[in-house]
Amino acid sequence: EIQAGGGVAERLAELKQRTDVVIESLHRLAADLRPVSLDHLGLEAALRQYCRTAAGKFGLAVQFKARGLAKNRLPPNVETALFRVVQEAMANVVRHAHAQKVDVLVERFRDRVRVMIEDDGVGFDPNAPLAGEHFGLLGLRERAEAMGGTATLESAPGAGTTIVVEVEIRADRPEEGSNAHSSIDR
Repeated sequence: EIQAGGGVAERLAELKQRTDVVIESLHRLAADLRPVSLDHLGLEAALRQYCRTAAGKFGLAVQFKARGLAKNRLPPNVETALFRVVQEAMANVVRHAHAQKVDVLVERFRDRVRVMIEDDGVGFDPNAPLAGEHFGLLGLRERAEAMGGTATLESAPGAGTTIVVEVEIRADRPEEGSNAHSSIDR
């Protein structure tokens, strides 16, 4: 009877430890999806932190530059979408590009914001039909479209890839975006 009680206590301790690991993993996942710094400090600080983390995690030389973001915050839904654009582009670089260097530029000019992600990887033929492994590129297009923006892709075998997402910031834009047209130019 005492051993059975000891076994239950050990099992409870093991379950508690596993639960703590799951909770910690969920916190990390939530922070990766929408980091706290995005809410508190804005897009520039969140992307600077993400690029620094990605450089160490993926062994890349990542250069981040921002222009025109210091004065006014972007709408929260736009900040989140643009943050996720950079995340998805970086994931594509890691999965497919075999790059050494990635440049990330975010600039706001008047009522527009442009995000450019450029890598020195293997590139690909953008005129070839998009295969299953290019779901990330489709996701980038969908994010741009949801914000009423455009996504442009430039690449060539052996010449790296450049992705540019540009959106208009308007005071009258609905929170959930619009059905405006966008494309990944191919």
